[in-house]
Amino acid sequence: MSTSLFGTRIRALREERKLTQEDLAEQLGFKDRQTLSAIETGERRLSAEELLLAAKVLGEPLETF
Repeated sequence: MSTSLFGTRIRALREERKLTQEDLAEQLGFKDRQTLSAIETGERRLSAEELLLAAKVLGEPLETF
């Protein structure tokens, strides 16, 4: 699956939940929102651990991603 598709889904779920990039980045343990921004735009890959945590934080099954 492409990196940008993961980012697109994370962004859509974040927006559905009315979370800012800062909010979600903090919940995922990133140092700044730029890391999340890079993930959402496909510039940065998610590690397996980060993907599992994103699914948990966003309340979605892993298959959503």
